[in-house]
Amino acid sequence: MKKRDRNEQFDQIPQADELAKVRKQRQRKRFWQRVAALVLACAAVWGVLFLRKDIARLELGMRLSDLMASYSSGNGYPVDLPSGRVLNTAAVGKDFALLTDTNLNLYNSQGKLTGIYEHGYTTPICLANGDRVLTYDRGGKRLRVDSRSQQLFSKELDYSIVTANIASSGHIAVVSDAKYYENCITVYDSEYDEIYIRETARLITGVALETKGGGMATADLNAVGGRLDSTVTFFSFTSEEPVASVVLSDQVVLSMEFVGREEPVLQVITDQQALVINQQGRIIASFGFDGLFVNRFANNKAGGIFLLLDELGDGNRLQLMSLDSSLNLLGSVHIEERVQDMRIGDGFLCLYSGGKISCWSRDLSQSQNMDIQGWYNIQPAGQNLYGITANTIELTHPEEELVL
Repeated sequence: MKKRDRNEQFDQIPQADELAKVRKQRQRKRFWQRVAALVLACAAVWGVLFLRKDIARLELGMRLSDLMASYSSGNGYPVDLPSGRVLNTAAVGKDFALLTDTNLNLYNSQGKLTGIYEHGYTTPICLANGDRVLTYDRGGKRLRVDSRSQQLFSKELDYSIVTANIASSGHIAVVSDAKYYENCITVYDSEYDEIYIRETARLITGVALETKGGGMATADLNAVGGRLDSTVTFFSFTSEEPVASVVLSDQVVLSMEFVGREEPVLQVITDQQALVINQQGRIIASFGFDGLFVNRFANNKAGGIFLLLDELGDGNRLQLMSLDSSLNLLGSVHIEERVQDMRIGDGFLCLYSGGKISCWSRDLSQSQNMDIQGWYNIQPAGQNLYGITANTIELTHPEEELVL
């Protein structure tokens, strides 16, 4: 075996300064690893503090509670009808809200009572949009907002409430009487902070909020030369002055609703026509009723409108029409009987007539007569159809072909 030279062996042994260099590199690496871990820990702590600070604004707790309420198990339907006189119903997603003269009750699709709220109002009105229910006392001073699982907001105003509305964003607008003016409009954001207030000498008959809560439209009524004119006025919450307005001569506004998210436009139904008006005050589409009387109407989520028009004004000869978001006619059918109620679900329409219930597709090309006995009130919610009998609340589903 070849012997190694002694100097050669020494050359292969790391020198002291090289060992020190290696140790420093390892220490530096460990130092930066600790720094990185500390930065990540600080970021995590900051994130937790941020979430804790903004938990109310983000409504994470409410949404989690509502989700659990919506999907919690119940005993199914039918369920017993609560005491009190039934005044109205509303859809809260796929769930059901029942307004009586004493309470607001909320039920999920499994038949579980998820919320019961005593309102104590003289003339209660309830409106639902998304997962929130606005209830107010028309002619009174109080209002409240509830979710499936909890009360979110309550308020008592100084003057009587004329009307109110709620947007899918959670914003609410309240029209009330005022001390020195005809009306006062107060707007609250989704956290229920007051963000806009406007007093006006005009007689406000309706208010609609933009989908994202950035503005609103009002309708007012004015007597001019023996006729009634309506004015639709657009407002931005970042400006004190109106953005635009349009006068609808010799017409009464029955309904207003913003449709679309990127560039919302206003759908208006009057006693003479349906209109689409942009926020610059320009009428971009219209559909005249040709002298027919408005019996009922409903707006669908796709931006379309269902109209039930009366040929004679006595409710015996009706035309059911479906319009798309641009007010093009999708379908029309004749209804030869009185209609007591008309409600809309996700992609289908329900009519209640003489104890019979029929469901229609969006374009009215398909229909289904529901084999149901004893219902006197109907409420579509999502793809569910709720009904009220003398003693119970019941649930059924229309055919899948009708739900578009």
